[in-house]
Amino acid sequence: MSKPLFVDIILPVPLPRLFTYSVPFDLAEQVAVGKRVVVPFGQKKMYSGLIKTTHHNAPLEYETKPISSVLDDEPVVNLKQIKFWEWLADYYQCTLGEVYKAALPSGLKMESETRIIYNADFEAEESLTPNETKVLDVVTSKKVCTISEINQLSGIKNALPIVKRLLDYNALFVNEHLKESYKPKVEKMVSLHAECSTETMVQKAFGLTERAPKQQELLMTFITQAGGLKKALANQQVGRAELLERADVGASVLKELINKNILSITEQAVDRLDLSEKEVAVAHPLSAIQQTAFNQIKEGFAQKDVTLLHGVTSGGK
Repeated sequence: MSKPLFVDIILPVPLPRLFTYSVPFDLAEQVAVGKRVVVPFGQKKMYSGLIKTTHHNAPLEYETKPISSVLDDEPVVNLKQIKFWEWLADYYQCTLGEVYKAALPSGLKMESETRIIYNADFEAEESLTPNETKVLDVVTSKKVCTISEINQLSGIKNALPIVKRLLDYNALFVNEHLKESYKPKVEKMVSLHAECSTETMVQKAFGLTERAPKQQELLMTFITQAGGLKKALANQQVGRAELLERADVGASVLKELINKNILSITEQAVDRLDLSEKEVAVAHPLSAIQQTAFNQIKEGFAQKDVTLLHGVTSGGK
């Protein structure tokens, strides 16, 4: 009979040690370094941890718990990455679990309290298993729920592997997937209304605003900012904020022209990066002190790979 197999697991918790678990015989051929496994932690918690090592040495100080299941067919992390994580933990004086938590995408780190969200656009390409259907029904009814709630409501003791499969099918999402930290910058743009698309119509528009000098001034300013009547009729747009500032009128004046179908307003995304070509500026010559420091840095790099530049904060280093 073969020796019992054990695995050392990295868990996404800030504890300065790894945790050893036993491997049931029916899972022995599935475990490998870099794969995720579901393990119990504490009294009621379940985590997806990462296998760091496999061995046959049972810990002496405590009795091991068995892993519940193996989540991956292939390792999600390789040995080079694990060694890099160890270097990071040592360099930044943190635990391997904290590095694991920061390094792995949110969808790959699951625990009892991970919030699971139903994907309303999901369409099954093939029939689901009874347990997959049961879990999907639970999440569908609640819209958002934790894995603990899924275990409880579905009656399945450990639903993590099933949740993982449904995540792979895009039937479910982990809540972090739906958070967008980036929001496009939007600018409101003004153009002539579709009902004001000819020179004759523009003349009528000036007639309609004859008794409203501020509206007339705004319309004239728009045409000027658009680059003339031809460009305005060609649907040239002008930024709302700039237009109001140039015309020196309030937003209510613009609203009146919009209500009269003379002008219209739309929103467009604006790139936050200015990618327009610019002239390359010549660098300012170094001062005598800066030149001395620069020469010393070059000399330092000729001897070693690191040079320390010392100076007061905000001193121009």
